[in-house]
Amino acid sequence: MTGTLLAGTYVGHKINQRRVLAEEKVQWGEAIVKSQTRLQALFDGAPDAIILIDPDYRISTVNKTGLDGIDVHGGLCGQILLSGFSRVDPSLSNCPAEESFATGQPAFGKGPA
Repeated sequence: MTGTLLAGTYVGHKINQRRVLAEEKVQWGEAIVKSQTRLQALFDGAPDAIILIDPDYRISTVNKTGLDGIDVHGGLCGQILLSGFSRVDPSLSNCPAEESFATGQPAFGKGPA
């Protein structure tokens, strides 16, 4: 009888632990979504154009200000950086992306004229 009671208590405890862990995962998921939404609003609300690119010079993200006034060829994300902007001269030197990749720090440049 004692063994059955102990086994039942143990199983009940394990079930409760799993329930608590599941609830914590849901809470963490909700917090992450809320944080992502807030970050996206800040990113899109920035008054300056922000363009995130990967080391292969492919555009991964552009904020709304970055899209304003740009002649887009079939969407920017996934394109090579300079091919997405019709008014940018591909022979530009001192590319901010080159500087950023070399230093590991954000780089700033002037947009298309």
